[in-house]
Amino acid sequence: MATELTCVCFLIDESGSMESIEDSTKMSIHECAQKLSADGNCIFSLHTFNSGNPEDVNQTIQIQLDCVDTKDDIEFDYEPSGMTALFDAQMVSMNHLYEQIMNAPEEERPSKIIFVTVTDGNENDSSTYTNTEVRIRINELKNTYGWNFIYIGANQDAFISAANIGIQGEAALNYQATDEGIESAMRSVSRAISSYRRTESLAVEFTQEDRENNT
Repeated sequence: MATELTCVCFLIDESGSMESIEDSTKMSIHECAQKLSADGNCIFSLHTFNSGNPEDVNQTIQIQLDCVDTKDDIEFDYEPSGMTALFDAQMVSMNHLYEQIMNAPEEERPSKIIFVTVTDGNENDSSTYTNTEVRIRINELKNTYGWNFIYIGANQDAFISAANIGIQGEAALNYQATDEGIESAMRSVSRAISSYRRTESLAVEFTQEDRENNT
């Protein structure tokens, strides 16, 4: 029996180009976690990523927070550097979260699972996985296990980037790589997740207002 518990996992770009919005990105994550807690019982994971590691793809991500209660204090390191091994990071993060959930007792598994990718650039450093492999895995997690996926991207067409890995346009959002841009985008993410959790929408999706506020 699925619980009413929600699980939200953020995969946050920590490559060098994020340095200009380092503080606002970290602040926005804190604010989003607080909103998740205010909306009800929720567990939260935070993974960050930068350069790929061809010797051990699992080292591509840094697991900052691992299925913690959003009511707990959330502290993590965030120091942008390196390149953008996006596909490797997505695959490793999805598989890690999947294992965490499936290893939990069935009565404690979340009924709603939301995986959010935040990046300010396109893939440029993966060594193990391709966009095709990521798309296959995302489709499996959506269709078999009911996961929801969000993709927000700067310095790219986020709708094309999302479609390339199997994320529908309604759950994609462009943002400006500025302090105001990342803060606005993360507020839109919080709103979309809240709407889904309150069953005001059947899936996590952005509104036209969200798109207008993040152009």
